Amino acid sequence: MITNGKIILFNKRKGTGVIETPKNKSYNFIIKDWDDIENKPSLGMNVIFLLKDETALNIIANDIIENKIAVKNEIKEDFTKTEEEAEPENYLIGPKLNKISLSLNVTDSISNYFNYIKENIDKRNSYKKIPGSLDYVLIHRFLQTTFNNLTDIDLNIITPTVKSLQDDLIEMSDLYNDFSEKTDYPQYAYSEVFLTLQTKYKRVKSDIEFIISKLNRLRTTEENLSILLKVKKKRFKDNTDDSKNLTLRNEIKSLNGAYADTIHMMAEIDERRKHDLNIAHEFEETYKSEFNDIFKQKAIVYKKDLIFILNAQAYIFDFKLWQEAKGSKLIKAHFEDSPIKDNLNTQTYLKYYIDSLDKDKANEDSKKLIELLHYLQAINKEYVLVIVSSTQDAIEHSMIIKKFNKEVEIKSFVDEKEALKWAKTHNIKILIIEDILKNMPADRFLQAYKKSIFQKPEIILLGNKAKSLPYKINKVLSKNISSKIISNTVKDILS
Repeated sequence: MITNGKIILFNKRKGTGVIETPKNKSYNFIIKDWDDIENKPSLGMNVIFLLKDETALNIIANDIIENKIAVKNEIKEDFTKTEEEAEPENYLIGPKLNKISLSLNVTDSISNYFNYIKENIDKRNSYKKIPGSLDYVLIHRFLQTTFNNLTDIDLNIITPTVKSLQDDLIEMSDLYNDFSEKTDYPQYAYSEVFLTLQTKYKRVKSDIEFIISKLNRLRTTEENLSILLKVKKKRFKDNTDDSKNLTLRNEIKSLNGAYADTIHMMAEIDERRKHDLNIAHEFEETYKSEFNDIFKQKAIVYKKDLIFILNAQAYIFDFKLWQEAKGSKLIKAHFEDSPIKDNLNTQTYLKYYIDSLDKDKANEDSKKLIELLHYLQAINKEYVLVIVSSTQDAIEHSMIIKKFNKEVEIKSFVDEKEALKWAKTHNIKILIIEDILKNMPADRFLQAYKKSIFQKPEIILLGNKAKSLPYKINKVLSKNISSKIISNTVKDILS
């Protein structure tokens, strides 16, 4: 049964209250049964509600007539007020457009985006001189895990250099992730890089959103007016007092007018919504193909540069992190009782980390860690590098060393420049070098080697030792020594 009453008690914090009817009957209600979106319950408010099993349901404010009639004027004002007339918080729907014009063309919008990418790449040109790289995509998650675990043991390894490298890697990672999202999802790139720069398009989209919110409000108004009309008509039908019926008749007439105006306004602004949706869709489709073609071509070029920088950043960050870790007494003590017996680095730590995982709970993450381990093992394969002035000696030394040290990888050169270039991308465990090479003495070569390559090799020098060398020499042998003795020396160092 639909009835009316007044709120005589309301606890805003608890969301509970009491309604009293004209017949002095009281009914409790809770906020979840309040159905009036536009009005909040308050003490003394006249309400209409559905009485079911002594419970007040579907409660709305009874002074709804004036509120709903006012909607008509409010919506008209949204469409007709000038900016000077409107209050700052009021949204003004823009003029009806037949077509959306460009604010910035496709080529310029794409150039704007990639200029930002280029700026970030250019200011990191120094990373192009880093003589090594780690696959950022493969290693970045475990690299962060390693950093967290090591710093949990000893915070002092976060030196200014390590912190700076980490911050820069994070900044580039965020840039790359955003770039990847745009290149993987063309529609997202189109929206973010092109559509967000189109002023009139954005205005039309905002108008559409506002119109939809207005339509939702009007639908609520229409529903509430419909309920109120039923209440008033029933009261008119049941009432025998002519003076009251005259008042009710006028109220019903006003309500009917408000209801008709609401339906008319809904149809009117829904027509505008459909129009704006059509021109927005037409604008989106007009430039989409052109954008995708140009963006895709540019992305290919910049992705290569981004990956190159990130790989170099990952490499130098990893190197500096472990450089600090190896000098930490706390970290050394932590790993003393662990199965790690090899040199402390990401590869040996990853093996230890994988062994510590629950073998019964192998999942996609553990598979990725094993894939990473295989990658690190491949790039960290240790080599013996032979650099001598005679091609015959280079071949003979390589053959004999390999014969007696089957597990080791050998590479020999007579050209120092080629040797240095090759060494930059490989892990050199032992360097065998003559005192006088084809184009320079050994000390000059070793100075260039130290400047270009981080890892320090074990060195076997064939010939006379110079007074000043950038590295400690592990073994000095005669230049004319047999290849077999050189091989035995390699074996001793490896063991």
